[in-house]
Amino acid sequence: MLGLGSCVLPSFDKAELRCEPGRGDCDHDPSNGCETEVVANIEHCGGCGISCGADHAVAECVASSCNLTCDSGFGDCDHYQGNGCEAEFAADGENCNGCDNDCLGGGCSAGRCGPIPEKIAEGLDGVFGLAVDSNNVYVTEHRDGGRVLQMPRAGGQPLPIAEGQARPRSIAVDAMNIYWTNEAGGSVMRAPIGGGPSEELASGQAAPYTLAVNASDVYWTNHEGNEVMRLSLAGGQPSVVAPDQTDPHGIALSATHVFWATNSTIRALPLAGGGLVPIASDITGGYLIAVDATSAYVTTEHEGKLLRAPLGGGGAEVLSSGHSSVDGVAADSSGVYFTDSVSGSVHRVTESGLSSVATHQTDPEMVALDATYVYFTNTSEGSVMRVLK
Repeated sequence: MLGLGSCVLPSFDKAELRCEPGRGDCDHDPSNGCETEVVANIEHCGGCGISCGADHAVAECVASSCNLTCDSGFGDCDHYQGNGCEAEFAADGENCNGCDNDCLGGGCSAGRCGPIPEKIAEGLDGVFGLAVDSNNVYVTEHRDGGRVLQMPRAGGQPLPIAEGQARPRSIAVDAMNIYWTNEAGGSVMRAPIGGGPSEELASGQAAPYTLAVNASDVYWTNHEGNEVMRLSLAGGQPSVVAPDQTDPHGIALSATHVFWATNSTIRALPLAGGGLVPIASDITGGYLIAVDATSAYVTTEHEGKLLRAPLGGGGAEVLSSGHSSVDGVAADSSGVYFTDSVSGSVHRVTESGLSSVATHQTDPEMVALDATYVYFTNTSEGSVMRVLK
């Protein structure tokens, strides 16, 4: 005998064992026979590798079948035993306050469906960068030969501001002008709101990534150059304000500081001059950043987390986790908003917890806010959306 519950090997001895009912050769080692019991084993429930997941549930394997007792507020809506009770009824736009109660693209907050997003532009190609002011929405098409576009906040025909750009990525606006980075072209650009000649503010940059602007200066990160840069809007040459940054991505401005995120840190620099301010040095995969009056918020994309750190420093805490991907982020007094491009959702975090603003979206990436709406890009679909807060 090779082991408990096993029988003899077939004549072609490389085949799997024929196990007695209720047992399995789960380690694929014929020398110890059918070593695993699969009748009451939550890791191998009814067969090898069939896990009886316990996320948000109490799991039991009884007579080779998985029984889940869901935690309050959760349900096993996909009927797949391996991930437990995966649906959170308070915030799941496809299972809002119960399985299969679909909000049809609207968010779910406290178990109630919210507004359905409206499309304000479509048919774009690789839409990515996003900014909004009191009148318009501004976007980039992040591709070779991409465009910079302006459109009314309520929707309408996009107005080309610039065409034939070298993978334009980030975008920002002030009272008079639109600013953007050409990642492949190594340049920072400017053009008037409403259209007019484009002006190259800086050239020879090493993959300029995101940028931010205030009344006097434009700041940006050089992703491949590992630098944070500054240029006076009055003209002159760009200067390096923070060298030797490891893979800097997102950048944001407050009234007193410029903030940015690297792979492992959140840092700041006083606008009036002074030394580097360490905000947090305990993060992994830092991506984009937003700030409000008290905190910096950083997405970690592939880590699936949104982090928060006090502007005065002291390290980061996890504000929301367990997401497929956390990409764009924006913050105001109504909450912190972020996108999950993989799950196709836009979320809001407040002191009351997490809720969905929109679901069933196609690759939502960037997010921006005004007093009434949340705007976001569906990058692969080529659309720009907005939904009531």
